[in-house]
Amino acid sequence: MASPGPPTGGAGGGGGNPFAHATPPGGIPNTTDTILASIFIPLFFAVGLYFHFRLFKAYNQKFIWSILCFGFCMARIAALSLRLATVK
Repeated sequence: MASPGPPTGGAGGGGGNPFAHATPPGGIPNTTDTILASIFIPLFFAVGLYFHFRLFKAYNQKFIWSILCFGFCMARIAALSLRLATVK
């Protein structure tokens, strides 16, 4: 039976935070990210707006998939913008 003391963290029983990383999970942004993000931001923006507003106007109905596509595209734009802001 385990002792009721505080958790030690980590799979090996050592102390520390098992979720702490030396680098962020996506890696450290560099100049390649600038090029790729400058391509993907307009692409996600155009696809998000096209599916969201074009389908709404065509059928005068709201489609859950176009709303989800719009939300995904806006989330990707926000993530890419934040990644661009941290490029050294």
